Amino acid sequence: MKLLSRILGRSPKPEKEADRLPIFILGVPRSGTTLLRAILDSHPAIACGPETPWLGAHQPSSVMALQQFLSENPLGYCRSFGMPRAVVTQAARQFVMTLMDEYARSKGKRRWAEKTPDNLMHLEFLREMFPHAAFIHLVRDALDTAISTSIISPHRCGISDWHERFLLIGPECKLENNLFNALLRWNHWNRRVDEVLAGHRLLRVSYERLVCEPRDVLQSVFDFIEEPFDASVLDYARFKHDLPDWEWGSADVKRFDGITKERTGRAEKELSAVERELLLPLAQYGRQEGDLFSGEVQAAIASGGDIDDDRFKLLAEYFDSFARSTGLALLEGSKMWEYPWLWLHVLQNIDWRKKKLVFLDIATAPIPWILALLGAEVTVVASSTELVPRLTELRDRLKVRMDWRQANPPSIPMPAESIDVLVGTANELHSIDKRLLGAEAARVLKYHGTLALTFDHAENRELLTLGEFEKSFQFDPVKSVTCPNRSMYLAAAVRK
Repeated sequence: MKLLSRILGRSPKPEKEADRLPIFILGVPRSGTTLLRAILDSHPAIACGPETPWLGAHQPSSVMALQQFLSENPLGYCRSFGMPRAVVTQAARQFVMTLMDEYARSKGKRRWAEKTPDNLMHLEFLREMFPHAAFIHLVRDALDTAISTSIISPHRCGISDWHERFLLIGPECKLENNLFNALLRWNHWNRRVDEVLAGHRLLRVSYERLVCEPRDVLQSVFDFIEEPFDASVLDYARFKHDLPDWEWGSADVKRFDGITKERTGRAEKELSAVERELLLPLAQYGRQEGDLFSGEVQAAIASGGDIDDDRFKLLAEYFDSFARSTGLALLEGSKMWEYPWLWLHVLQNIDWRKKKLVFLDIATAPIPWILALLGAEVTVVASSTELVPRLTELRDRLKVRMDWRQANPPSIPMPAESIDVLVGTANELHSIDKRLLGAEAARVLKYHGTLALTFDHAENRELLTLGEFEKSFQFDPVKSVTCPNRSMYLAAAVRK
């Protein structure tokens, strides 16, 4: 009878509303969220149980899918009955609260917390369902997170063959599981927490500080969720926790007897020098804003030795792994070294958060998508937009800012001084009058904006010298390095 009366909303002993406010642990997979879950679960007032793939849209029959159907579908409740979405949201919230409250009570606790890393894909749903919840955002070192994701420890092998081979980056959108793609997800998901939960109760916690200074960090966590600190949580391993065999994180908590520092600082020990050089620029989430491109302004005629550089080869493998996963175009021809050159000399040095990028290339090129995952607002200008419907679906699954415009360079259909970065490649710039392109680039770029492009300098018409390049593009003089017997310019410049 007590259970029935609670479900019907007639509990004989009403609790304080604060006791029922949920706690959500957020974090990119392999960031230590299961460790923090076990710690909170050890508190006498908090139950933090297994992951909840039934809550978000991980499964077609999830609460989120039902809420969306009832609220948005023409056959659903709101549009059929003429009722506001808030009614469905309140009913769904009460349903979830009832289930989770009962779990907490079954453990002798008075409130609950929840930890499912993949819920980072569905933050809008959590924000709408639980506007007063406390969100704890756990952030681990990017390279260590990527290593833990892509290099499978023996105690986790065989738990999930799917997760060993792939990683989920958006609803129904997977990438090959490697270090580069893991870092893309780390950037994208961490940034989404800041963007979607701005103005909400949010506490960011460093994984490294948690395992190195657990008492101080946990004191701040419990202050945030308005619970007294209980020193017993430091010995979380002596408590019984519900740890399903299908959870990767469960294997970690079962294996280790307590809070350990051994999983910090893995990059220096396990990555090669080339891997660290290529991947470190992707590991700078939260860095201070600075100049867009602070490197030395430069232009060069391509060297035939570039393609043999180990960095170029590894970057090409990374770009192709992303393209294969998303159905985009693989690198071929000059792209095998154009994209790596632009990345190494320009693109990796830009903090892409909220930067406006125009990309002059085919709509299925992987680079603009990668930059969108790093925070750029991208417009692809191409001669054809026939693939836009398919690409729009990919954009929505990845939850990135991307659109398309149809135009033929040198025309760039953007307002004057409206973009931060302009990137162009030889495929779209072949046989284009570079002087006209230079004038158009100068028109659309903001002051201090960055130009990065590649193009043929001898196109069956006339030879554009490096000096003419400097003059036609109307930017600060560029450093010229001449390498004979090649026919491609690789250039970067900053508009002053």
